[in-house]
Amino acid sequence: LLKLQKVNIDIKNIIYIKGKLKIQNDGKIILGKVIINSGINYNLIGGQEYTSFKVFKKGKLIIKDNVGISNTSICSAEKIIIEKNVNIGGNCKIWDTDFHSINIADRLTNDVPKAAPIHIKSGVWIGGNSIILKGVTIGKNSVVATGSIVTKNIPANQLWGGVPAKYIKSLNN
Repeated sequence: LLKLQKVNIDIKNIIYIKGKLKIQNDGKIILGKVIINSGINYNLIGGQEYTSFKVFKKGKLIIKDNVGISNTSICSAEKIIIEKNVNIGGNCKIWDTDFHSINIADRLTNDVPKAAPIHIKSGVWIGGNSIILKGVTIGKNSVVATGSIVTKNIPANQLWGGVPAKYIKSLNN
C-alpha cells in the first residue's frame, strides 16, 4: 500500500515496495532504486507497520540507488541525502529537525524549530532501532550499531554504537 499526500517526487529508477509506505511531501523528494520492506509480513524487525517519508516545505530528501529501508521514519525540514548502497534496519528514525523548540516562547509562537542537514554516505549500514539526529554526517562504509542514537559526525570506515553513539573500532581491512 502506497499512501501519498502533496506529492512532488522525482523517481529516477524502480522502487520496490513490500508492505506500506506513507509519503507526505511539501518539499522535494528524489528517489533512486530503493527497496522498502515494511510491515510484519515483510520484515519482522521494527515496531511500526510502515515506512514513512515526511518532507516539510523547505525540506529535501534524496535517496540514491540500491538503498534498503525497513519500517523507518525519515523526516526532513532541511535536507537529507542517503547515498547508494546503504542499508537502514527496522524501526530507525532519521530526522533533520527538532520538530519543536526547547524554548517555551518559541513553541507558543510556532517558531520554526532548529534543523540541520543529514548526509549518509555510500556503503553505510544503520542497525535497527537507531536514531540519526540533525546535523550528522555518517562517513562511507561506516556501521551504526543497533539501538544507537547518533548526535555527531561519524568518520568513514568506523563502527559506532550506544546512547549517545560513540566510537567502537575501525573497520579498515
